[in-house]
Amino acid sequence: MVVEVTPLTVPLLVVAVVGAGLAVLSLNYRGQKGAYPLAGVFSGAALWAGAYALELSSTAVDPALLWLRLRFVGSTVVPVAIFVLALELTDRDDLTLQYVLALFALPSFTAVAVWRNPAGIWAARYVFDPGAVPSVTADWGPWFVVYVSYQFTLAVGAIFLFARRAVDREGARSNTASLLLVATVLPAVGTGLYVAGVSGIDYGAFAFLPAGLLMLVAMFYL
Repeated sequence: MVVEVTPLTVPLLVVAVVGAGLAVLSLNYRGQKGAYPLAGVFSGAALWAGAYALELSSTAVDPALLWLRLRFVGSTVVPVAIFVLALELTDRDDLTLQYVLALFALPSFTAVAVWRNPAGIWAARYVFDPGAVPSVTADWGPWFVVYVSYQFTLAVGAIFLFARRAVDREGARSNTASLLLVATVLPAVGTGLYVAGVSGIDYGAFAFLPAGLLMLVAMFYL
């Protein structure tokens, strides 16, 4: 498999490496509320950014599609993990394993579908552009709309919970919520522009670097 380093490859690989490191670091604080979903956010972001780096560096359509599929897998984890993190940090202590698994049901189905039967997610026609930044363009199918709507609903829900906590509380908990609010908005906006067709690059993957550092500070150092 031949890859070609682009101006976007190295920044995305940095995001992936830092994300993986932050996931491990989060587990060192596993006794603290929110540590496990935070590790899930970082793990998903690392896979998302790493796969995207290799997708944009691919010189042929088949490897590009492989990395696109892996990028989808990473994207299935992040919004759910952020929403669970928001629930835990806003004192929704009635969370059960069954509830968390239910939240993952639709993203998990999507993660399997991109490998087994992606027809509902993207059309069979792909356009591979081997330009300065190689990319795969596909006609998105109806399930992609369902999937994206669900994921952004979770992201908006997390933003709402963090915003309400930031307004309602004073002191360290308010500061924590404020940082987490910004950290959630950054990748959501970057990916939202990509999904809406405004940008040909998913800048949400790049935004995980500042977002991850903000989350780390908010969770463990405030």
